[in-house]
Amino acid sequence: MNERMNILIVEDDKGDIRRIKRSVSRVVDGFSELENPNFVEINKVESEDIKKLTELDFDIAIVDYELLEDSNGFEAIKYLRTRDLFFETKVIVWTGKAKDIDDAKTVINKYKVFSYLTKGQQNDFDEQLKEAILSIKRDRKIKTLSSFSDINFRRFIEDDKKWKSLESGLLCEKAIMFCDLSNSTDFIQEMRRGGQEQSGAAKFLRNFFTEASKIIKKYGGIIDKFIGDEVMAYFGGFQEEEEPLKLCYNALCAAWEIKITFAGWFEKEMEKPGYNVIPAIKPDVKTIVHFGEVIWGVIGSEDFLDVSILTHQVIKAVRLLEHSEGGKKLVNGGEILITKDVYDCLLDYIKERKIHFSEKIVVENVRNFGENSIPVYKVKNVKICLS
Repeated sequence: MNERMNILIVEDDKGDIRRIKRSVSRVVDGFSELENPNFVEINKVESEDIKKLTELDFDIAIVDYELLEDSNGFEAIKYLRTRDLFFETKVIVWTGKAKDIDDAKTVINKYKVFSYLTKGQQNDFDEQLKEAILSIKRDRKIKTLSSFSDINFRRFIEDDKKWKSLESGLLCEKAIMFCDLSNSTDFIQEMRRGGQEQSGAAKFLRNFFTEASKIIKKYGGIIDKFIGDEVMAYFGGFQEEEEPLKLCYNALCAAWEIKITFAGWFEKEMEKPGYNVIPAIKPDVKTIVHFGEVIWGVIGSEDFLDVSILTHQVIKAVRLLEHSEGGKKLVNGGEILITKDVYDCLLDYIKERKIHFSEKIVVENVRNFGENSIPVYKVKNVKICLS
């Protein structure tokens, strides 16, 4: 994704303006990801003008020292320079006079400008522009990473090559897991009716998500998001040629461990302080594991970014988890369902009797999904033997 920079030129000499533009274009050409910059020119510096111009979010401001000196321009720089917590406009002050070291120190230290140089120093000017652009790129990276919802993923994508791949969207295969708390709505409503404070219900869900996340990460999974009382995760990262067998087995092992540890976790959780009401209705975990081709990439807004997986394979997993026919749910509390795509990937382990199933079901008429019949398998037992 190419980026365009906004550059403010505060200069009243047309010849100098042309020189600045030529220098900027020359330097920008050295950065393949940058488009031709957007220039804004003004020939005076007044505080009110600068306040208005800050709304345009300039990346670099190149300012003639004489124009600052003849007005309240130095005070105006304060409004121009600071953009937000992560970014500030890089202000380059230049002068037609011989460079004065004392003036330079005063300007740089007091007004925090990026650099100060004379107009005749063409090579120095180009070098300062290059340094300013590199600094801006670092600022943008920090701001982008700060916008990610998962602090662990910020470190995961600090590699430029990986970041560009995710920004464009990668087409790859992943094991997809949805883990849902069945009966949780009724359970929480009963808690509330019995006088349980709202914080107790929030605490219960938060602690469940924490335990489930630990297990998912233990088997190499990545938490995609929490949706109500549901965890969405996927298995498979940047490693090249990850075996579908390994991805599906890891996802299934995570699902199985969440299932077999939930009852014990629930009993211990209810013994903790803060739960003054324990309903007769007990929640349980139901899970589906699917495998397929997805788009893996960066989604969201400028202020809140996330890395997620998309395409109909994700929708397929959700629809199957929610499916019911004739009032009978396909997946109930305490059950794990896998699709035929996962079953086919696990054939070697199935033959070795590491995985057992209670039944095979052919699902018809899945809501808002194109496939007429989808074979699925209910898991009876999983032998966990990760290398």
